[in-house]
Amino acid sequence: MKKQVNERDSRFELLRIIAIFMITIYHFYFVGQLYRMPVGLVSRITHPGTSIMDSLFIPFGKIGVMLFVMITGYFLANEVVSVKKTVKRVWRVWSEAFAYSAIFLLFDIIMVISRQVPLSKALIKLLLEELLPFTFNAYWFVTAYIMLIVFSPFILTGIRQLRQSQLVVLIGIITLFNTLSTIGNQTFTLGGAGLGSILLPFLLGIYIKNYGIVLKHKVMMLFGLLVGMSALDVITMVFSNDGILPAFGAVLIFLLVIDLPAFNSRAINLIAPTSFAVYLFQHNILHREQVTTFMRFARVDNMFVIMLFSILWTISLFVIVFLIDQLRMRLFKQFGVSDWLDPIFKRKYFKRLEG
Repeated sequence: MKKQVNERDSRFELLRIIAIFMITIYHFYFVGQLYRMPVGLVSRITHPGTSIMDSLFIPFGKIGVMLFVMITGYFLANEVVSVKKTVKRVWRVWSEAFAYSAIFLLFDIIMVISRQVPLSKALIKLLLEELLPFTFNAYWFVTAYIMLIVFSPFILTGIRQLRQSQLVVLIGIITLFNTLSTIGNQTFTLGGAGLGSILLPFLLGIYIKNYGIVLKHKVMMLFGLLVGMSALDVITMVFSNDGILPAFGAVLIFLLVIDLPAFNSRAINLIAPTSFAVYLFQHNILHREQVTTFMRFARVDNMFVIMLFSILWTISLFVIVFLIDQLRMRLFKQFGVSDWLDPIFKRKYFKRLEG
């Protein structure tokens, strides 16, 4: 009898690629093209081309983040999350983030030596930040995501005690606070770049897994939502990057993809595990300004050409990082990085904690 092999459902791998693609193209505009943004409402209205170009992809950023976390919530919804599984998940994310932070650290050291830069408090702080990316928040999303993984066993235990109606109320409250945080009231701390902003999509992923959401005309709603969010950015000059709008956009994309028949694509399954590395490579906060120089295209003024460049640049980055991350994964496998914490799991105190 032929043994059955559990194949990965490429729908969810595709969702991961879409999420990172949206985040990456958002960074292209928000970081690389920010200098083009007209100042003031009148200027933005009188320069519609630049305003539209600037605003069209801005909503992609938070939608991509929420989509990525929603996948995690979906898969953890009914899983018995043990301490060991949690620690291994944290280690997998942290070790990958550290690997790319170490690349930037090596670059910094080479620059310091070649330019004979004297040691200073600022330089030492920079090197420490590269050495400890989670502690010093070199990547806000990595920090928040690891915190979410750490809290996930407790969150899931609490969520499973709730009825469907109670979970809806909880999601509604968090959505309200996140939305209110966008008007500048810092009292509503669930919004912004932190754990609170990714708690909402985590709960939405759990809800979709357990109860499902049925919506008609999802493509039209998604198109209208993106146009509305872009228009909001042009008119108000303040993008509502938390709360109900990006959450609804992420839900629509999630539902559109999982509505597809399950399939298995070798190409998608090969690319998806390296997609997170694209974010790590592009958005190290300590070197974002250096990366920005490759995203400016200052000599180009045509907005349609810039849009084309943004897509080509994002695809190129995926290809480059794919090759780099294939090497990183081979090295991790060669040195058994995923098993480095195994001796801890055999300790008596850890077994008692697990029990």
